[in-house]
Amino acid sequence: MNLMACTLVAPNTPRPSTSLWLQAVEKFSANTQEISASLRAFTQKLQETEFPNDVASTEELLRSQCAEYSVLKDDLLSASRHGETLLNCIKRPGEPRSARLCPDKLINVTAVERLLTCLEVSLKQLSGMSEIGDSVVHVDQLLAEAQDFHVLTADQLEKAEELRIIGTQLIESQHYAVDSIQPKCVELVRMRDAFHDRITRRLETLHKCRDLQERIERANKWCTEGVELLASQQIERCQAPEFAEEALRELDEFMASSDHSRLGSSRELKTMFEDVITPETKGLVQQVLKRIEDVQMMCEKRKSSLKKLATRLPRPVHAVTPEPAVPLYYPQGQTSSHPHSHPASPLHADLPKSPKSMRKASTLPKVSGVTKVTLHVSNAYDTGVL
Repeated sequence: MNLMACTLVAPNTPRPSTSLWLQAVEKFSANTQEISASLRAFTQKLQETEFPNDVASTEELLRSQCAEYSVLKDDLLSASRHGETLLNCIKRPGEPRSARLCPDKLINVTAVERLLTCLEVSLKQLSGMSEIGDSVVHVDQLLAEAQDFHVLTADQLEKAEELRIIGTQLIESQHYAVDSIQPKCVELVRMRDAFHDRITRRLETLHKCRDLQERIERANKWCTEGVELLASQQIERCQAPEFAEEALRELDEFMASSDHSRLGSSRELKTMFEDVITPETKGLVQQVLKRIEDVQMMCEKRKSSLKKLATRLPRPVHAVTPEPAVPLYYPQGQTSSHPHSHPASPLHADLPKSPKSMRKASTLPKVSGVTKVTLHVSNAYDTGVL
């Protein structure tokens, strides 16, 4: 199957003619149709194939089907990569927008995208033939089928045990066909034990796979809830400290709920599910682990911003020193008639004595901690006595 028949051009080379693009898209379309037909034929062949009665022929048939399955899957992946390359060559991101929107190119882009979608559907259909399922619902269906099959084969196992007992009795009684009976009994015991081990291992694998798919779904749900929570918190509203504290509390509660929703580390998953992880499941697990890491990083950044907004700055307190009160001064030998008068200040002890003609000063109430004194001078002061 020639999947690389299309002639591709590197993005930096001059743009080829429209006819070359049309030929490339037509060849890619033919390859896609060929792969789809091969997939339908392979599916029909699997449904109609009857297994032979002997073990060797059955094993050979299974090996042949597995080889055909691998070739078909490789062709699908190769065609998908080829289509992506062709699509990038047609789009040419470095070109101006007007050139990218020309009708000829839009037709080619639409055709290639449609074919890539068809290939993706075919790949999902092919991957659906997996033994372990790709979702919890699918695994539950496979698990129910395996359990029903186990119940149906219980009667056959009982009959096989009865035949073994009869064969053993015949061997002990020295039956004439002992040379033929003994190998049959040995083969019967071997097949019974092999079947029991196989069905037990199958059920254990499906239970492990279900646990893995459950973890993946819980982790995806947790990531979705985290993105929705971050989107619902309005930064403008969180400028107020009380709203910032509320949003911070919501984030703390969400981060605390991650313990039962986390998928686990890569090492833990490899240890627990090494025998059930397929290449497809491995890619899905790595994608989910990266998504969990991104959501946790976004939550930590939001928490750091909210903590800054929720911090209440203390109001500044300015220490104010009160001004000392100015004591009243009275002439020597005179006392204030005010009941709360104070003695003369020692600072005024050396001042000259005022004449008797000076009237007693009347005091005013204190204003802003300072005592103001108004002295009324007599007419003698006006005449120049002082």
